[in-house]
Amino acid sequence: MAQFAGQIVDGKVVFENGSPPEGARVVVRIVDSGDTFAVSDEDRDELLNRIESSRRGHVVDAREHLRSLREQR
Repeated sequence: MAQFAGQIVDGKVVFENGSPPEGARVVVRIVDSGDTFAVSDEDRDELLNRIESSRRGHVVDAREHLRSLREQR
């Protein structure tokens, strides 16, 4: 599954970071102005890249990570 961000412009979705292939089935989630937060374009791109990386299996076990942090003290 891929993730794309965009806006509705003239009744159509305009993607900001590429677009899904022609004919792809999509789900659109409307982000309410009441439940959003400010994030820079760079931070958003980094988050999307890390989400995609985790979907490919590039993850660190939380217990292992916490253990390594404790050892650094």
